[in-house]
Amino acid sequence: MDFHLDTYLKSIQQKTEQQLSFHNINTKEELLLRQVVGRDKLRSLLKIAEIPQKLPVLGVKQLESERLFHDCTLQRVALTVCKDLSFPMYLLSPKDERQSDYRPCAIFCHGHGNGSRETLGLDTQGNSFKEENYHHLAPIELCKLGYTVAIPEILGFGDTCTTWDATCRAPYGFLSMMGLSLAGLRVYQIMRVIDYLILFFHADIENLVCMGISGGGMLTAFAAACDTRIRCAVISGYLSSFSESILSLEHCICNFVPEMYHFFEMKDIAAMILPRTLLIEAGTKDPIFPIQAVRNTCRELRRLYTLIGKPENFLFEEFHGGHQISGKLAYPTLKSRLEKA
Repeated sequence: MDFHLDTYLKSIQQKTEQQLSFHNINTKEELLLRQVVGRDKLRSLLKIAEIPQKLPVLGVKQLESERLFHDCTLQRVALTVCKDLSFPMYLLSPKDERQSDYRPCAIFCHGHGNGSRETLGLDTQGNSFKEENYHHLAPIELCKLGYTVAIPEILGFGDTCTTWDATCRAPYGFLSMMGLSLAGLRVYQIMRVIDYLILFFHADIENLVCMGISGGGMLTAFAAACDTRIRCAVISGYLSSFSESILSLEHCICNFVPEMYHFFEMKDIAAMILPRTLLIEAGTKDPIFPIQAVRNTCRELRRLYTLIGKPENFLFEEFHGGHQISGKLAYPTLKSRLEKA
């Protein structure tokens, strides 16, 4: 006999239907109503309202003074968003910033690794290194386009990991025992970064971008679905399907949200972003987010964007490569948004 759990788990999955799926939505009115209901449910699953010790006023502290970095201006600050909860964040600004009442801003959400430093080609001591990684210096590319870029240390990584476990297991397990959600805490983190950019940088709220890869792609998707202030979401190396990726392949525990599959597939979460701009990029050789699942999800999203009358706001780049940022379509698209602003 085969005693592995695979058969039983697969059986449960196949018999589970998503209660708030967009699959059978065929009118614009139905779609808009489903978005409202779905967004409320997603926030509820992420336990955002239940996050304790929130601070209505952000605490801000300078960690590193401004310096020239790759023809951009780099500084590092700390944000305090809850009592006893702070995190560091790099800020990249164009060296020759155009004068304007409102500043185009982007948030870059890093994936698994050494945290925000890695996205800038820095080691744990803050020194430059030449090793390439799957972020491909994306925040620097965004800054060179003209965006002020916030790169928060996503909670549980880098300087914010627990002292007893440098993985996502410790914060995930601890928060779950408290009836909270690691994914939800990270979404709340991004919401407060948006607050910071609006308050301190007069962010152009009509042109606020959030971009991320892998776990950062998940965070971008969830944050954009929950917070409509994000006007353009660029999701790299993530958006495929729960059934063919997260529930079928080995993934970090931080990808899991209790009860999520009872209500949503990945495409349903992404559907809460429309009609705002959504750009998906995926490598044909990405081993953990299968390209066929990406294609199927993007086909459904294109249908929904067409249904709502904004097909031009959905873009998909399929590139020959693995689990990494591409930017071939994303960067020209984001540059074009700036030129039209």
